[in-house]
Amino acid sequence: MSEFEFELLLAGLLGILLSSASILLSQRQGKLDLFAPPMLVMQTMLLQYYVPAFTLPYYNNWVYPHIWEHNKVILYPILLASLAWFVFLLAYQDGLGKKLARAMPLILAFRNRVLLGAILVSVGLSSLLIAIGQSGGLSAIARGGSVVEGTGVWVYLGFLTIPGVLLLWIHPRTRILALAAATFFFAFHTASQARGLGIQIFILLFIMSCYLWRLKNQYIFIISGSLLFALLLVAAVGKNLTQVADISQLLELIIRIINSLETQFKILINRDISRLEQLSIMLELVPDRVQLFWGSPMFYSLLGPFGKYVYTSGSYQDWRIILTQIAFASDGENLNWGMGGSGVGEWYVNFDFFGVIIGWYLIGVSARTLYEWFQEQLQIRFQITLAFYVVFLWIFMGVVSEGVGHLFKFWLLFVPLLVSTWYPRSKLYRGSNYKR
Repeated sequence: MSEFEFELLLAGLLGILLSSASILLSQRQGKLDLFAPPMLVMQTMLLQYYVPAFTLPYYNNWVYPHIWEHNKVILYPILLASLAWFVFLLAYQDGLGKKLARAMPLILAFRNRVLLGAILVSVGLSSLLIAIGQSGGLSAIARGGSVVEGTGVWVYLGFLTIPGVLLLWIHPRTRILALAAATFFFAFHTASQARGLGIQIFILLFIMSCYLWRLKNQYIFIISGSLLFALLLVAAVGKNLTQVADISQLLELIIRIINSLETQFKILINRDISRLEQLSIMLELVPDRVQLFWGSPMFYSLLGPFGKYVYTSGSYQDWRIILTQIAFASDGENLNWGMGGSGVGEWYVNFDFFGVIIGWYLIGVSARTLYEWFQEQLQIRFQITLAFYVVFLWIFMGVVSEGVGHLFKFWLLFVPLLVSTWYPRSKLYRGSNYKR
């Protein structure tokens, strides 16, 4: 560990300083909002870069072959992640985001939210059932690890379950339906090896409940710890689900995992969550061995499932697969997986260090704009706005942790926003009364 002392000290100091600044920026009217954008960025940065900076050398659990020495694999990604984090905080505290928020119209009315939630859930779950049927059943998906080719459109439509569940969660009488739909959504994505996506719907319900029930921060920390343990367990079970044939084997697997929690924690942090090594690979290879991508992968990801119609077959290859192929010196034709996405690395491989600065400044301004708008909107239509706000936080976390392709998820809010009644601020405040 001695060779890593400087890198670990630097990572610790930068993490503490930037975390302190994030906490200060997240305080509104003297109260700390644990789900404000600076806090979410803090959580992402710590889990993806700063914690692995300690756990990777401690466990000697390196995944990728590197050109650099391991101390540099820690040092340079930490410096780049710190730059992105610092730029985000500067942009977030700038007054531009607040000014833009004041120019946005507000939602004054929203009718039939329970009916709309039920419709969205029905469409989403029906789409998942079609995907399950075409794939030979949920057990077949679990054994194969994914749905069959050609069912992608149904899986995408299945995402409508998320806003539908959030709308149903508002009302106590429909929460049991929301919970049942969320459980089915979770089971489907866990079976198809998208265990992280499956558990996210429960995280969104948790965030929404914290606002609805105005939970104190100490209770949020306690519940979050329980959710983290559940995430660890689900992630470990999901990895081995293809080897489970019946309930007895599943129970045996869960018992083995509980008896090896330290090993499972090491795998979860160093392989599932960490982006430290991936960011190092990007810095090692781009632009010395691989040219900058100049935004093409970002444009492709923003198109969602329609990207394949813009790029003809064989004209586009995922940049993460390209870099993984070079890192492992593998045959690209036989490599069908790539490193995990990185909200910092994506801007770097496309536009170099300048792209990280510009990209994270835009993220900071956009986050402040939408956060201020939502905070004001919550004073007018608290419950319905909260459902929109939680979806926004979900999309924001995706952009920060993986990349801009998550912006395509805004299509999930198209129908709810379409049936809302929008008012310009001048018309809203000119002698009008509204209720929270």
